Amino acid sequence: MGRLIGEGTFLENISYLRYWIHAFLTPTLTLYCVGILEISKNITIKKPALYGAIVITILLITVEIQSELINLTLQPQWEFGVLRYVPIETASGPPLMILFVTIILLLSGVLLWMSEKWVWLFVGASLMTIGSIVSFPIDSGAITNGFEVILIIFLVLTKQHLERDVYNTEY
Repeated sequence: MGRLIGEGTFLENISYLRYWIHAFLTPTLTLYCVGILEISKNITIKKPALYGAIVITILLITVEIQSELINLTLQPQWEFGVLRYVPIETASGPPLMILFVTIILLLSGVLLWMSEKWVWLFVGASLMTIGSIVSFPIDSGAITNGFEVILIIFLVLTKQHLERDVYNTEY
C-alpha cells in the first residue's frame, strides 16, 4: 500500500500505528498459550498460572514500549519496489519481547507434544523461529511474513484440535 499511498504523514502515522499494535497484540500470545493448555485434557492450569500469564503479558508490553517505541523515529525506505516506514535506528538483535513470546510458544508446544501427542504448535513456533533467523536467497522481505502466516495457521489448527477433543465437535 505504501507505493499507492506515497511518502508522507499518513503512511508514516499508520506505520507508527502498526508498531504500536504489534507491541500490544504480540505479547497476548502468552495468554493464548495458557488458554490452549487449559483446554487440553491432560494439563491442569491453576489460577496462579493465569495470573502469571497476565503479568508476563503486561511486562512484555511494557518492555516493548520502553525498548522499541518510546524513542521510535521512522524514515521512509524503498525496498523491492515497496515504500514503507522503518526505524531510523535499528536494534541489534531481536527484540526481547519477541524472544520471550517465542520461548513461551515453544515451551507450550513441547507441553502439548508430550501430553497430547500434538506436535504442530511446536512445529509452527519452530518454523517461525527458523524463518526469522535464516537468511533466504529471495529478493523480498516478505518471507518473514510468510512464516508468520504459517505460525498463525498452526495456532488455529492447535486451538481447533484441542476444542474438538474437549467439546467433541466437528470443524
